[in-house]
Amino acid sequence: MISQIALLEEAGVENVVVYWNEHPQTFPTGNYPVYHVTESEAERPAGIEAIIKEVRPTIIYLHTVRNPAVVAAAARLGTTIAYIHDFEPVCPGLAKFYRRGQRICTRPYGLGCVPMIYLQRCASAKHPLSVYRIMQAPPRYLAAYKQVGKVLVGSSYMKDLLVQNGLEAERITILPYFFHMPGRTTPVPLGVDDPRLLFVGRLEEEKGLAFLLRALARLSRPYRLLVAGEGSGQKGYEALAQKLGIAGQVDFLGWLSPEEIKRVYEKVVCLVFPSIWPEPFGMVGIEAFYNSRPVIAFDVGGVSDWLQDGWNGYLIPPQDVEQLAGCIERLLEKPGLASQMGSNGYRFVEDHYGVEQHLAQLMAVLRRETGFLMKNPVS
Repeated sequence: MISQIALLEEAGVENVVVYWNEHPQTFPTGNYPVYHVTESEAERPAGIEAIIKEVRPTIIYLHTVRNPAVVAAAARLGTTIAYIHDFEPVCPGLAKFYRRGQRICTRPYGLGCVPMIYLQRCASAKHPLSVYRIMQAPPRYLAAYKQVGKVLVGSSYMKDLLVQNGLEAERITILPYFFHMPGRTTPVPLGVDDPRLLFVGRLEEEKGLAFLLRALARLSRPYRLLVAGEGSGQKGYEALAQKLGIAGQVDFLGWLSPEEIKRVYEKVVCLVFPSIWPEPFGMVGIEAFYNSRPVIAFDVGGVSDWLQDGWNGYLIPPQDVEQLAGCIERLLEKPGLASQMGSNGYRFVEDHYGVEQHLAQLMAVLRRETGFLMKNPVS
């Protein structure tokens, strides 16, 4: 997969990268200086401030910064934009999901979140001091992001969440993610001789595999489900498949590399994406489209930005097992329909989530914020 930094390099932008990670070697090298900071150093704005003052960037571009003080410090030191990928500014539990009752939270952040933490298990914190600590984070993040020049998000859902929590709509730009696989030029034909379905994701409650297994137990046609992913719920899902009488039709493949996933897509009719938490975007759906496979998904979070019901797949009310089963059965019965939807998905990705479109939009944002073509931005 090509990185956003590589795209900026190709556009003639000079990058300086500052990142934190336990292992310095995990960041890909390139034709740019790289500053690696430890997690403890990343918690202290002074170290990041020193790097910014040394580099003197034209623009500071923040991704997944886990300390709001660092965001605020960057905004004070120069023109800054930030890409918000997750729920830190809007949810102390970081998921917008009630684990008790398996429901999506639609309320804005506030003191009302405290009883929900105990009543709905929307956060792992239990001790009052831990609850107090996590309740401090969202307003600090939001205050910090209000200081940056422009906030970028991947979906309309994420924009709506930030607006609901007090960030001005005009300061938020939706910049969709992009998808690129080297050497991929034409759609892969659909194989229908051995009807297989694919699930890709963590084997955790919020990813909804239990709902998919229950839907499959209702099918009358032959199928196999390939489950690509790992997680703490695997034994429970294996037991559920056994209880439903479908264990012989479900293959748990474990974690797969991108190359292995690509080969698996060539064997399946569609991707089933049954997440029950509000996916900020849902990149696996774009991956399926790029491999010319339709997607069947619950209508949660940012999924509706890219999944058009009846055109490149099916968008289903969350947790509706009966409708999920019906849509799967329909694609198994009509491989021609599945093939057409997969082709539509492929064209959709080419038109909306390609490298060129993403780079053009990103460069437009950077130019607007700086007023001229950047030099030496910090990524």
